[in-house]
Amino acid sequence: MNDYLIKDLMCVNRGSSPRPILDYLSDFGYRWLKISDFKIYDKYVYETKEFIKESGLKNTKHLPSGTLILTNSATPGIPIFLGKDMCLHDGFLYFTNINEEIINKNYLYYWFIYNRNLIVNQANGSVFKNLKKEIVENFKIEVPDYNIQLKTIRILDNINNKINQNNEINNNLYEQINYIYKETFKD
Repeated sequence: MNDYLIKDLMCVNRGSSPRPILDYLSDFGYRWLKISDFKIYDKYVYETKEFIKESGLKNTKHLPSGTLILTNSATPGIPIFLGKDMCLHDGFLYFTNINEEIINKNYLYYWFIYNRNLIVNQANGSVFKNLKKEIVENFKIEVPDYNIQLKTIRILDNINNKINQNNEINNNLYEQINYIYKETFKD
């Protein structure tokens, strides 16, 4: 197991927003990611409720599918992968140039989930916690052997898949309950 600072393994960057944002929002265009577009343990986000016009692209970060991001404000420290190309505002950090010879980005995703409380405790702000880029960059990470990382990813992905399957079953059962309730008490 080797210790590194996050900035020694990758570049940490911050999203940005065109201002005033309302001038750039649209019903179509480029996906504009918000925290409300995903849940805390989702591994990927594919859709957004809002879009940004092409004229706003020069003042935001348009990132490719597969980019690992981290929330940095309001509800800081939530990692997620972009499942499609999306634009990020300044409420997110994103990672580039990850040294995947040392750390697998899927392992990094799970590491952020496991260490979220430690990282968030470093955030500042009284009403809303704000996780600064410098805090994340200088956080120490213990990195196990690459084969151990891959084994850990396989185990956690299997558990994640089972959780997602159970959530789908629960959602289906909830819909059935609602249907039966409505049909039973229609009149």
